[in-house]
Order: sequence, then C-alpha cells, then structure tokens
Amino acid sequence: MYPSAAFYRDRNFSTVTRSTHPSSVMPRQRSNLAEQTVNNQIPSKRTDEVFDKLIEDVYGDLRGDWSLTSGRIFERFTERAIFTQSPETTQSINKIIFERAGGETYTSRAEDVNYSAGWTIGEFEGTTQIPLDMAPAREMNLKVGMPVLLTEHSFMKGGLVSGTRLVITGIYDGFLKAQITGGRFKGDEIVIAKVWFFVTHADSSSPHFLRFQYPIVQAYAITFHFNLYDPYRISGVFLDRRVFQEFVRSLRPVDMVLCDKMYIVSLSQSVLMVKD
Repeated sequence: MYPSAAFYRDRNFSTVTRSTHPSSVMPRQRSNLAEQTVNNQIPSKRTDEVFDKLIEDVYGDLRGDWSLTSGRIFERFTERAIFTQSPETTQSINKIIFERAGGETYTSRAEDVNYSAGWTIGEFEGTTQIPLDMAPAREMNLKVGMPVLLTEHSFMKGGLVSGTRLVITGIYDGFLKAQITGGRFKGDEIVIAKVWFFVTHADSSSPHFLRFQYPIVQAYAITFHFNLYDPYRISGVFLDRRVFQEFVRSLRPVDMVLCDKMYIVSLSQSVLMVKD
C-alpha cells in the first residue's frame, strides 16, 4: 500500500545516531563563547548529515543517477518516499532534493486578489476555503520529474482523492501533466489545472484574499501520521544498516507502546510504534 520509506525522528536526533564528541560523555569545567558557538553548530551539522544519508539511501546520487530516463525516474518514485513527522522537516528535505535534482526550474506565480468589504462567502462557491498556513505557495517552483501530492480532490480518471502522489511529466502555460504513481490507474497521465483558493487569516485585521494556484505540494518527502492498532514488530527500514542498528539500540522494549507520534515504514511495510 505504501512505498518503501526512510524515517527521521525530528525532535531527538540521538535515536538515529550517537555522538562521539567528548562533550557528550563528560561536561567541560570551563567554556568560552567560541566553544559555545562551535557546540551550537553541531546539531545543525548532524541534522544535515542525516538528511544527506536519508536522501542518498532512498533516492541515490541526485547529481548522477537523475540523468536516468523519465521512465526509470517514475518507477523510482512508485517505490520510494521519505516520511517525516513534521511539515518543517518535510519542507527542509524537499528543498534539498529539489535543488540537487536535475532539470530546469519553472516558477508558477499566483496573483492574489484581496477580499473586499461587502463580498459574501456564498460568492466563492466552487473555491476552497483554506487558512493562510495551509495555502499553496504564492511562488511554486516546479520541475519535470518532480513528485507531488494533490491537495484537492480531482475528477480526473473518475475521481482522484487528495493525497494522491504523482510525478510531473510536463509543464505548460496554465496547466501541468503528471503520471499517477499507484493504484489501478498507475502510470496513467492526467492534467492538473490551477484552482481558486479563498485564503483566510486568523487575525481579523488582516484581509482575506483569493489565490489562483496549482493544488499540489512537493512530495520527495511527505508528512505522514497514522494510528496503528494491530500487533507490531521490529523490521528493517530503508536506512543504512548501521544507522538502523543505532536506532534500535537506543530503544528499550519495555517503553514500546502503540501511539501516533513515532513510526517506521519498512521495506516489508510493517510498522514499529514506540513511546515518544
């Protein structure tokens, strides 16, 4: 049902790898500003290293392997994905992969139309009302070969639900073409047109507005949450063996509980749920 996936725990890096820096073993008696600056940079460096490892293990060398034919790229995306727990991590990984992937960048710029006093919500029937933090980007960068998720249901192919994963195959003036990566219509090509979004602000002093943009988000990495009520077991994941062993070693079986805060999707599609 789900593609093979890599896992990254956002808030506690030590569950993925361990530090060998002396400061992680014994606290220093003295410190200075320069040392503090260096130490503050270590978590960021480690995070970058984990991202690089996840991307390499799941998608390969983006600078070299992505000179593949479009057909082989499509097959890669039908089998692989990176799942994360937070939109912030998803956005960071997507940005890294997009910049490394080959191909020309196209930018879809939306012109916003401010909401005027006297308009009624009924006038916007057929548009999607959405809060600002969930609205599509005003400037959306696109590439042929880029995986995306639909954020709106589509009537194409008899009906595609929001969350369907596709790979962009063509970028045109006002519409896209994309292939469906799974299900009974896997491999079929559809057209994605721009739609109107009615974007609302939580702050009543800020004006609402209309935005005309594609109903998609990048999907090299995907924010993914679910509950599991079936028995669980530990199995391999799409990570370097050493990294996975370090993760398992950091767990205490007595603390394992069913919850919706952590998960691993493995090659065999079994799931491990642990206490946060």
